[in-house]
Amino acid sequence: MGAVPMVRLQLLLAPVVEACRQLQAGALPEPVVGHVRAVAVAAFTLAGRLTFEARDDDASRSLYAAATTQAGQLGDPWRRASVHMSHALVTLYSLNDLADARLFVDQAVRTARTGDSTRVRARAHALQAEVAARAGLERQAQAALGLAWYDIEDQADGDPSGSSFSSGRLRAVRRRSRTSARPVRGGGRTGCSPGAGAAGDRDDGPGARPDSYGRPAGSERPSA
Repeated sequence: MGAVPMVRLQLLLAPVVEACRQLQAGALPEPVVGHVRAVAVAAFTLAGRLTFEARDDDASRSLYAAATTQAGQLGDPWRRASVHMSHALVTLYSLNDLADARLFVDQAVRTARTGDSTRVRARAHALQAEVAARAGLERQAQAALGLAWYDIEDQADGDPSGSSFSSGRLRAVRRRSRTSARPVRGGGRTGCSPGAGAAGDRDDGPGARPDSYGRPAGSERPSA
């Protein structure tokens, strides 16, 4: 979340969430409906993450559900997939709950595959690989990484999501998968920031062409 304290972020975001709800409670002019829904998706998703980290799980689930509904009404699968990934990340990095994280990330992958954003699809496959690696499922992790590399190489200019996910971030996921290729048990909130996950790394440069195992050609296969 950067240098802004979580409490301040919640205070700043609360009026935006409430404004979205009030605006959508009435009839909106057709030209602005989509814009308001897009703002609502972003606001509800971030609010869901903040309330989760504040240990208000019920409110967090409600906000993520609202964000998912709003994204579905927009008709852009990549938006709904992004909501699922956010939910997966907070579940994985705050709770170490692999079972629920896999449910959310699998939803994200299924949804992203029906959309037009190759970057969101790559990000979903990368997160799927990371979760599989943490569960000790090396083959599944490598398969998901291979799909992520395919998506990255297949991307074109003008991705509708505006996502900055890149080969550099994918390489970071691959490195984490190598060090996480062993089972991890859930054990309550960890205090780790979801930003450390597949969606939160800085771009560290172009990647090499992957081989059939989803890693750059010539690299060693990660050990289990």
